[in-house]
Amino acid sequence: MGAFLYFQSREDLPGGLGDPLDVMRTFHQRSTDCMLTSNYAYEPNHHTLQALLINIRAEFMRMPENYFGIWVLSGVVGRLAIRMGYHREPANFAQISPFQGEMRRRTWALICQLESLTCCHLGLPSFIQENHCDTQLPNNYLDEDIDPDNVELPQPRPGTEQTPVLYTITKGRIVSVFRTICDQTLSVQVTPYDQIIALDERLRGAIQAIPPCFRLDNLQDCLTVPPYLLVRRYNMELLSQKARCILHRHYMTVGYRDPKYAYSRSSCVAGALSLLRNQAEIFEEVQTGGRLVREKWFISSLDIHDYLLASMIACLELSFRSHPPGGLNASEPLQGSQKDLIDALLRSCQFWEGFHTTSPEIRRASAVMSAMIAKVLGSSAKSSHKPSAMPMGIPIHSDLDQQVHPQSTSKSPIPRTKYQPESSTRSNMIFADSFAGSTAEDNSPSASSREQSSVMQTNSDNDLGNIEEMLTDPNMVDWVRSNGPRHSLKLIISAR
Repeated sequence: MGAFLYFQSREDLPGGLGDPLDVMRTFHQRSTDCMLTSNYAYEPNHHTLQALLINIRAEFMRMPENYFGIWVLSGVVGRLAIRMGYHREPANFAQISPFQGEMRRRTWALICQLESLTCCHLGLPSFIQENHCDTQLPNNYLDEDIDPDNVELPQPRPGTEQTPVLYTITKGRIVSVFRTICDQTLSVQVTPYDQIIALDERLRGAIQAIPPCFRLDNLQDCLTVPPYLLVRRYNMELLSQKARCILHRHYMTVGYRDPKYAYSRSSCVAGALSLLRNQAEIFEEVQTGGRLVREKWFISSLDIHDYLLASMIACLELSFRSHPPGGLNASEPLQGSQKDLIDALLRSCQFWEGFHTTSPEIRRASAVMSAMIAKVLGSSAKSSHKPSAMPMGIPIHSDLDQQVHPQSTSKSPIPRTKYQPESSTRSNMIFADSFAGSTAEDNSPSASSREQSSVMQTNSDNDLGNIEEMLTDPNMVDWVRSNGPRHSLKLIISAR
């Protein structure tokens, strides 16, 4: 992981360790070999879980588009943790020392966050059920506050005092609500509105509990904030607003007909605008001269579907304001003027178009954005309207994509033959690939692999036209009746 950060900042590894990409690949392969040798599935221990978490993190940094593989691996580590009792509060078991219990809480918190976020990304239900677990969040300690010889743990530090574990604690509170929200969204039954409001209160409580050091209240007040802390503030904000949008998405369109649900409409639009504003700020900050220019790895962790969700919500709101069906209330909600919505959409679209990359998923995201905006505004409105206060943009031929997605270039030593997201055999190869690492033959793709990649690239180019046809055809997309725009978009993006 350290080698990955050095690569993204374009710095050489210290001590003559060699090429960062080679070091990344070697570490991933060696750690995988160790896991297989340890017989982790039958004889797990606390070192097994820690090693698996590091291996998954390395896999995510090495291949950020391998979502399904990361989901599978997160399920493996989660089930092993449950088998070892990590889901039960260690204070209730006398045989677990206070120090061991605190370490178990930290490990379980990381596993829950990984599993919940991965499941939501793929639109799949979480296997971790709250009514089966009672493990508390970790306490706010510095590492030197506790040691294995503690007979009893000292008093935790205040929740506002920044420690290495405070970020995990704070994020854990939001993820706990986020997991419940995603489970409600995936339910086959429509969630009653009183439960939506109850979840909204829980979410607002978790957001209000965010300590000042992790709040992104005003970007101008963050001028002296170190980059790593700014990244954490953005992570908190993005997760909070994504949860807000997912929670209120279904009742947003109901709010057009019934003022009783106007709060969901207003909350959904406000969350979408916040996500799109953060997207623009982040892309600006990673440019030369920005505060996150050395943190370009941050872009690889962003979920483009979150921004597509925000864009679809903005398009849906604009569509109703411009052409309200008969009997619907087209009055504007408390948040977001029409100009704000249009500016946010066009700014986001320009950023995706400027993010020149060979990644098929990013290319489809840009196509979806353009088609949605054209559907709502019309091509003439799109060409005539210019967003105000446009932040520093990314040149059309920027090299940012090569810095953020090095594996997408032909020069990268990391092959994309097995991990190709569009490969129909990906699910069959996931265990062999994720746990066996790259072989020596993988470093020199065969002619058949290159031919397969060429065919996939051609198919990807053809798909972009199909996406636009799907979005512009009124018989193909009904945004009002779409209960989950995020998952609908995932189907559109993966359409072949």
